[in-house]
Amino acid sequence: MFANSIVTLALIALPIYFFFRWVQYDSERQDK
Repeated sequence: MFANSIVTLALIALPIYFFFRWVQYDSERQDK
């Protein structure tokens, strides 16, 4: 049960983490 919740949290957190990384990279590339 504990490992299952860790996997669920990882599946939720990873797309959010990569999304914010991509948004930050995209804004830095445009040199606002």
